[in-house]
Amino acid sequence: WRGRTPPDSPSSDKSPRAHFEHQLLRHTLFEDFCNGLGVFADAFSAEGADAVEMVAARHLFAAPLPPEWSEYWDKATQTPYFYDRLHRQSTWTHPQDHSFRELLAEVRQWSPDSTVEEVVARSDFHLRAARASAATQICCWTGPHAFPDGGKADAASSSSDGPRDADAEGAHVATPQAEHFYHNQVTGESRWVDPRLSLELDLLRRHAVLSECVAAHARAVERRAVETIAARRRERKAAGACRRGRGDRDDASDSEDGTSWAPLLQLPWKPCCRNRRPRPGGVRAGAGE
Repeated sequence: WRGRTPPDSPSSDKSPRAHFEHQLLRHTLFEDFCNGLGVFADAFSAEGADAVEMVAARHLFAAPLPPEWSEYWDKATQTPYFYDRLHRQSTWTHPQDHSFRELLAEVRQWSPDSTVEEVVARSDFHLRAARASAATQICCWTGPHAFPDGGKADAASSSSDGPRDADAEGAHVATPQAEHFYHNQVTGESRWVDPRLSLELDLLRRHAVLSECVAAHARAVERRAVETIAARRRERKAAGACRRGRGDRDDASDSEDGTSWAPLLQLPWKPCCRNRRPRPGGVRAGAGE
């Protein structure tokens, strides 16, 4: 199906709209979503639920689509596709595929041995770079602009006076509910929806996903620290048992030939003081001593 072109317009959405609602994925399976981004669940079975890539993938999968995008099902290919109601365009890939891949590329660079402070610093740098890029993009836009005659979208006659949408037959029609539009001074593009909305949505999503990934990394670091302490305790306990076992074996080997070393370790006399001659063992002292 990758070689095919997605449908131009879904049959359930033929009229242009000015007000859009956020929609969730309805037809894409989580496994297919992960495979499309290069995240394979089998590779993280050992790390469990705290694998940062899986944490990021779960939150990206549950994230709403941009306001102007919707997901539909193509019966011919049995494949979901995405449709932009604002520009009347369709695609097989998720409209935020590029942003998702940037987030995954960031968390993949986190080493399991990195401290929480290090991943927090990396996340902060990533968010600052994304914010700078969004500020650069938004500087090219102006608006909102009212229509020259004070009317609504049906009074627009050119791209500089307002954007136009294409209906199912290819004719250009204007959205009758729109009263303002936004214009890009660099590309000449005009649109009804405030371009800041999609950029703000992307920044908020990046912040939320990275926050969850940092929390998952912190849990993994804590778990590994606890496991390391427990392993060291087991090693010390095993080493102590091994030393005790060697001592018991040494005592047993001493008596294997029938000779006990215990009498040799018993002194025949008990030293009393340094200046007094020791008393032979077994001789009791007299009363006159």
